[in-house]
Amino acid sequence: MSTLETFVSEDVAPAFAIATAIEGILGDDGVLTVGEPRSGSGAFADLRPAGDLRAVAIRIEDRPGACIALVVTSDLADTIRIKGGASLVAASAALIMPAVGALALNGITLTAREAAEEIELESLETAAPTVAFPLLKGAERVAMVVLRDADPDEVASASGEPTTTHEFQPLTPQSPVPASTDRALELLNDVEMEVTAELGRKRIPVRDLLSLTPGAVVELDRAAGSPVDVLVNGTVIARGEVVVIDEEFGIRIVEVLGREDHA
Repeated sequence: MSTLETFVSEDVAPAFAIATAIEGILGDDGVLTVGEPRSGSGAFADLRPAGDLRAVAIRIEDRPGACIALVVTSDLADTIRIKGGASLVAASAALIMPAVGALALNGITLTAREAAEEIELESLETAAPTVAFPLLKGAERVAMVVLRDADPDEVASASGEPTTTHEFQPLTPQSPVPASTDRALELLNDVEMEVTAELGRKRIPVRDLLSLTPGAVVELDRAAGSPVDVLVNGTVIARGEVVVIDEEFGIRIVEVLGREDHA
């Protein structure tokens, strides 16, 4: 079981995604900003908004106790429920899911349960590794996003086995077995890799995403005539230009990137 650092970083992208989704519901009623995150078992207690609170969470599969939770004041909960046109749980689930997508974009793949659930606030005050992000309306905390990692005790309980510590003998250095580099690389000849051509990207708020219709134009961050990025498993390895071959698109490679280009 990995630690919190491999579960989520203190990047504000997940909290920003939720804040943007809430703004889409609030409309002109307010703009939310993401405050400084706090990590550790006391993060929730340190950053919780004042007043009566309600919490909705989406749990993470295969990580007992891990969840992404949205904690809101009772006033904001009523606004989300009314303007969202659904129960607080259903409306909050749609707000939390963009955070899962934001984590996936940062290279962290999570499998979230389809259903959200309202949870007790005390469940976020445990010793499990936690990162909390306050959401501010002006200077007032009106909500917070809590990313709670798996609790080691819950993992041990789910497996039915007590947590134990093993001692291993130190590894004795041995002379490496000489091998031909070319022959070692031949083992990878039949390994399939996913190649993607990327024309450009654009970051837009959820409200603009929901307003897209057939015929809408999305402006990308790439100037006309710029080369297309060629990615292998998400890493840019070359750049090229779009060509047409027998009525099908193709990419003519014009530049292959070396290690120094990624430095």
